[in-house]
Amino acid sequence: YTVGIVVPDLESTFRSSSVYEYKSTIADFAEAIAKTLKPLKFLAAHAGGGKFVCVLENGDKFKAQQFETALKEELKAMDLTFADTRPLALKPVVGEPIALQMESSRNIASSLVRAVEMAKAEAQRLREEASQSSSPLKRMFGQ
Repeated sequence: YTVGIVVPDLESTFRSSSVYEYKSTIADFAEAIAKTLKPLKFLAAHAGGGKFVCVLENGDKFKAQQFETALKEELKAMDLTFADTRPLALKPVVGEPIALQMESSRNIASSLVRAVEMAKAEAQRLREEASQSSSPLKRMFGQ
């Protein structure tokens, strides 16, 4: 199985930090993924631009929402900051796991890309949901 993880605010972090801070953030995030997935056998990679992909052995029992919650808790416990001590809040979004198609290298690559795309779609859905729920009319009417 493979699962995608997207950190939507990581691109803005890149723009407001040094190269060193950004690389450190990627390393810290990878460490949080590894700690959270520790009970499982897995491979994880940074796919660029705040996107990560993980390949899980026995991922059929993987629960994306539970993992996302645990990953957020791990990141909070790490208490990450920029070099100037500003807090660094990373809010990952985890996609649902998909079966890894092992018939060919093209199928494997396609599965990895699809896993990241699922996480990106979930992040977009959450962003749209948040913007709809915070519209001025809804706030005016207490909704």
